Amino acid sequence: MALLTDALSEFLTLAAPPHPAQAVAALASTAGPSDRTPALRAIDAALGLARPHGMRAAVCVVDLSAPSDRAWPDASAARPDTWLQRRLRTTDRLFHVGEAVVIVVSGMGHPAEAEQLVRRVRALPTPDGMPPPVGLAVYPAHGDDAVTLLDRAEASAARARLRRRASDRAAQEVRP
Repeated sequence: MALLTDALSEFLTLAAPPHPAQAVAALASTAGPSDRTPALRAIDAALGLARPHGMRAAVCVVDLSAPSDRAWPDASAARPDTWLQRRLRTTDRLFHVGEAVVIVVSGMGHPAEAEQLVRRVRALPTPDGMPPPVGLAVYPAHGDDAVTLLDRAEASAARARLRRRASDRAAQEVRP
C-alpha cells in the first residue's frame, strides 16, 4: 500500500479516518442529496464474498464534479460512467451517488489490485485534462462494514478534491 500512497497521493487519498471538521465541510459541499442504498447493498455483498475467503473488497469513489465552464470531452461516449464501466472487471459494480461514481470491487486477493483499479480510473479523460480526484477504502484495512467503507472512501475523495482545488489556486497565483 505504500507504493499506492506515494505514486498517487496528489489526487488520491487512502481512507484514513478523516479529521471531523474537514470531513463534514467536504461532504457538506457535495451538491444535492444522493441515494447511497444501492451502493451500500453492493458493498455488503462484496464483504459477504470477501470475509469467508480471506479476500479483500474495495470501494472507490470518483469525484465527477467538473468545472462549470468546461464540458466533458468526447460527448459521443455519453457519460464518464460509460467510459469507466468499459474499463472495469465484469464483477465490479458502478453506482452514482451525488456527483460521484462509486465503484465496488470484490474478490481482490492482493492490495496491488486496488492500485490497478485506481490507475484505470485516473485515466478517465476530464474537461481540464487532469485525473479526477479519487478516494479509496479497502476491506479489511479501512473498515469492516459497508457504511464505514463508503464514508471513508467519500471523505478521502472529498479531501483529494480540496487538495486539487488548493493546488489549482496556488498555480493560478504563480502565473503572471
